Amino acid sequence: MAGSSSDQADRALVLGVSAATIDRLLVETKIAAAGGKRKAKSRLAGLLYSSILAPHGGYRHISPDAH
Repeated sequence: MAGSSSDQADRALVLGVSAATIDRLLVETKIAAAGGKRKAKSRLAGLLYSSILAPHGGYRHISPDAH
């Protein structure tokens, strides 16, 4: 029966949830679908942010207010 009230209620619930929340809810399902294997995490973000936060050798901060 197309368009039943329970279908519409389910649709409203799904549309009210963010994509990030759906991803978090489906983690276990994704792992099971992959045969129990977890996807390797990317190290790119760690490399990127570690280089941004730590100045490179020879870095010197000069204040424009120094007289």
